[in-house]
Amino acid sequence: MRISVSAAALVIAAAFPVTAVAAAPSSGGSSSSPAKACYNIRGSVKVPEAPRGFANIVTTTLSKDCRLVVSKPQLVADPQSAVTANMASSLAAASPLPLAGSPAASPHSPGDPTATSYYRLWDLANIELNGSATSITWSYSNGRVTSASGHLYWYYAPDGWWLDNDSVNWYTGCTGCTTLGLHGYAEFCYPLWYCDFLNQDNNYITANGNGGYQNCYSSWWWLVGFPGWHTQTWCGWGYTGI
Repeated sequence: MRISVSAAALVIAAAFPVTAVAAAPSSGGSSSSPAKACYNIRGSVKVPEAPRGFANIVTTTLSKDCRLVVSKPQLVADPQSAVTANMASSLAAASPLPLAGSPAASPHSPGDPTATSYYRLWDLANIELNGSATSITWSYSNGRVTSASGHLYWYYAPDGWWLDNDSVNWYTGCTGCTTLGLHGYAEFCYPLWYCDFLNQDNNYITANGNGGYQNCYSSWWWLVGFPGWHTQTWCGWGYTGI
């Protein structure tokens, strides 16, 4: 992996750029993490579109020397089968984005596609700390996106984590254009009423006028992290829970 404070990129299997930077380790920690802490951890993963009914998943793990070790993308038929914790967790919240489109745009039909960009973080004890998902549903015709709606979903562990900020917005394209992109942002803090551990994550996904999606991308920053912390990032069809 090429490591740089500027946005260095590692290309995995041709078209999957990944970036990761980290500061030197120091002492500190919590009951579920080792004593050594890492500071200013940044990572990003771009995941390719998967065929319908499948998802591409990329994992990263924070090493003892405070480097993010990145997996090769894994194509799975059922994204939930590759998720290792908290699959039964209920949704903590959903922030909707108003419908994008002209007043004359037709409402969504049952056949309209939905695609979602996911990010999840676990600690060394395999406890899910937090996660977010940015989900877009859209209508399309003649190679154009005719209307769309978006949601940001988020989750945090109920043992002191809390949501400090969140937002969801259209960031590229338009209704009537060939593409329309959605961006979701979530910011988590720990412990309660303080923010010694600050996590920020961004998810992006772009709907295409041909019914597919592209630009599935997640980036994150941790003020503090610990070796053994690991993430899963993926994009897939529908929304399967965070």
